Amino acid sequence: MSPASTEQFLLEQYAGHPASQLQDLRKALYQSVFGCEHLITDTSAAAEGIRREAAEAGPCSREIEALDGPWSRVQLGVLADGLTPETLSRMFARSAAMPHGDADALQEKLTVLRRLIPSGAMPYSPPLRGIPGRLPSSLPGAAPHLCPPAAASGGH
Repeated sequence: MSPASTEQFLLEQYAGHPASQLQDLRKALYQSVFGCEHLITDTSAAAEGIRREAAEAGPCSREIEALDGPWSRVQLGVLADGLTPETLSRMFARSAAMPHGDADALQEKLTVLRRLIPSGAMPYSPPLRGIPGRLPSSLPGAAPHLCPPAAASGGH
């Protein structure tokens, strides 16, 4: 995606989730580049984690939200429509096996976010904790380990 589309994505994210925090936008950008790869190490463990998170979260949105890349964010409310945690974890595993972006792609998206904030387009103020100025580039493709996804805040 282009910087212009990333900017539009970020502005729409904030407009749609006004209680969101900076870490929510960082997580959305991370997921836009890497998808759900960080969630999958074992599909049965992932299914159990989905089941546990859904039980703790209570009622959730059923929205499937396009991200700023080839991925979409699936809210746990889809489980109320009959999708099982096992099926959702298998979907995660299949998408995690697909090619994904790298540290440079994430850096480009974070740069757009860092530029939007001082411009006043986003209501956050520096310092931009949790948004590195530059990711280590010595290990392309290893960014999930160098810049792990942020946990979502209660506002998103």
